[in-house]
Amino acid sequence: MSTKLLKLAVIALLFAVAGCDKPSDPAGDPVVEFRSAEFFTREADGVATITVVRTGGNNEAASVGYSTNADTATPGSDFESQTGVLVWEQGDSTEKTFDITILADTNLERRENVVLSLGSADGVEIGVLSKATLTILDSECAGELTDNVISERSLTQGCYLVTNDIFIQQGGTLRLEPGVTLIFEAGTKLEVDEGGTLIAVGTADQQIVMTAAQPEPGYWNGLSIFGSDSSQNQLSQVKIEYAGAGANGAALSVLGNSTSDARVKINDAVFVNSGGYGFIFSDTANIDNFTGITSTANALGAGRMPMNLIPILDIFSSTFAGNKHDYLELSAGTLEDDQFWPALNVPYAMASGDHTILSNLTIADGVILAFAANAKMVIEDTGVLVAAGTTENRVIFTGLEATPGYWAGLEFAGSSSNTASQLSLCTIEYAGGGGSPGNINLTGRTGLSLVNVNSSNIRSSQGYGIWVNPTDAFVQESGNFYENNQAGDINS
Repeated sequence: MSTKLLKLAVIALLFAVAGCDKPSDPAGDPVVEFRSAEFFTREADGVATITVVRTGGNNEAASVGYSTNADTATPGSDFESQTGVLVWEQGDSTEKTFDITILADTNLERRENVVLSLGSADGVEIGVLSKATLTILDSECAGELTDNVISERSLTQGCYLVTNDIFIQQGGTLRLEPGVTLIFEAGTKLEVDEGGTLIAVGTADQQIVMTAAQPEPGYWNGLSIFGSDSSQNQLSQVKIEYAGAGANGAALSVLGNSTSDARVKINDAVFVNSGGYGFIFSDTANIDNFTGITSTANALGAGRMPMNLIPILDIFSSTFAGNKHDYLELSAGTLEDDQFWPALNVPYAMASGDHTILSNLTIADGVILAFAANAKMVIEDTGVLVAAGTTENRVIFTGLEATPGYWAGLEFAGSSSNTASQLSLCTIEYAGGGGSPGNINLTGRTGLSLVNVNSSNIRSSQGYGIWVNPTDAFVQESGNFYENNQAGDINS
């Protein structure tokens, strides 16, 4: 060997000795992490095995803690919580596992999630997959509903997965027997179109349930009866939950189309946990029965419907309370039939726009009408309003917000029969907005305006308490209490 090569060999040997006390590790930085970001198990499996991997160097002993946390799954009901430590000895790179006990229940949830976490590592770093999700799939359902209904089809007791939009089309009839559960995937719906029929009749012991794959308000779109005027459409002992996706969604929508009204008979139905309303009815909806209704825990209110459908409400067998916006909303429009409006366990919310009364409308004591921004009730032509409260239960006309001028007020535009409207033991407040001069306005716009106002509280108007056209209106008022009306109590 030449002198030069000998020197190079000695230098290399010195560097090797000085470099480190342990062999070099070409495998990269040592880390531990979950093998996957998602793990799956079925409720019937009874146990889920979770795998954690160690990669990179293994020259030192290592350990990492693990834990389980609830997401949509419930500890003690769907799974047993777990915490523990996984240990690797020096030189050990094998996969480590831990088991989670899965608990079966009778609820049909479709899928529920558990959050898995790694932490408190020793002798090793935690990798990117420090968290993972365990999805618990429910036991298999009786089948799936995946095709549109174009003829007769019956579903017997059991659960059925709905993985896409289902349309009951011309000539199709879908019959849901007692005990049927439909589980809808995200964003799907069941729609009954013109010429189609839905018959869903359960029993008190075997309800028909339409629910979501995940128990989240607004997870699926809901049931829509759209232009189906079939007299056989029926919902009885039915529960619809976690529907109402979209800006104005609902658990149940009954809407006419351009060529046909919609029709359905409903009794003993529950609309709950909607991301929108419990129900929406259009002015082309024919509701043959609406008894035994519970509409609660819905984000936008118990329901939305036109004024002409108020007679379908059965205040003795139904409840509309417990919603995030706790009222029943009435769409703006025109009322042409004589009606009596009963007191509900929530206010009527009057949507923005004009609510025009062309008939005899009697409002019961205890009724609360809460008006949206710039909304107005107009009594004109053949319309007559009679609102008679009691000292314990006044009739209240107010705003959805307690702000002077929030809504436009009551307008008595003129009576073609020269019949006076009656307001007795009422409260009228927070109006005078939307271009109206007061809470109560006798405008004489379509004839002679006549109103008797007695023993009422008239307050917090942005304008007058009562505004009277000096030439085409006459108000008879006595025993009223005026307070905080910015332009004055009465202009004449």
